Amino acid sequence: MALILGIVLAVAGVALIVAGKLASNGRLKRNRFVGLRTRATMVSDEAWHAAHRVGGPAIVWAGIASLAVGLGLAILNPKGPDVAALVIVSLMIVVALVLVSARNGTQAAKAAEARRLEQST
Repeated sequence: MALILGIVLAVAGVALIVAGKLASNGRLKRNRFVGLRTRATMVSDEAWHAAHRVGGPAIVWAGIASLAVGLGLAILNPKGPDVAALVIVSLMIVVALVLVSARNGTQAAKAAEARRLEQST
């Protein structure tokens, strides 16, 4: 069981790292599936990119946390309640980092959109 959970967490970690890097570098285009998809970030390309430049690094760290725990589970293959505790703690860390990313990204998106609107008038 630990091996399967480890593989799932490691794959999810790699996906988060890739998405976070693409977002941070401005290469993640506005889309329907991946990214910080809040009302503020979806308003314009400027808001989308501002949000992801700010929020991307936390997504990368969430991926690193997930990858590290996943590899640890897959390699060490622990037994018993330690597995559940480790998975729960790692998921709490990942969710916390994603929420921080969303909060910071949404604030950056709102500021970028305000600047864009100010410049257009």
